Amino acid sequence: MTRRVYSPSAKKWVTVIDGDANPPVKGGQKFSLKDFRPEGPPPKKLSKRAYGRFNAWVKIPLERGLRLAKQTGNPVLAVLLVLDRAIFENGGRNPVVLTNALLRQYGISHQSKTRGLRRLEAAGVVSVEWNRDRKVAPIVTHRWYPA
Repeated sequence: MTRRVYSPSAKKWVTVIDGDANPPVKGGQKFSLKDFRPEGPPPKKLSKRAYGRFNAWVKIPLERGLRLAKQTGNPVLAVLLVLDRAIFENGGRNPVVLTNALLRQYGISHQSKTRGLRRLEAAGVVSVEWNRDRKVAPIVTHRWYPA
């Protein structure tokens, strides 16, 4: 079943396919992601309403977040949650030293810490000062918080 809906972000009507397990591809495609992109340059200044929507905070219980990270096998989420908690416990000071002992308290191994930090660094979320001496913990700067 198809229906036409108005997309405010695209500022035009688009065709949406409902309930079809195998939607058409390429030649017979009814819409593409380009249909949902607004035309023209982005606005230079966000309105107060839009600013609040894009800068909203989400409160996640640490225990449940870590359980979810373990169930999904996602070391990135686990390291990000513990890093956020470490910054909070450090009085909001950024950067922090992310030790294996700190992560061990939350059930995160040093291998998971390294994997998670490398992926977060590749995504541009954190910057990590890796020490050549393997006995010293890395210094992590969370880029979402002011330094």
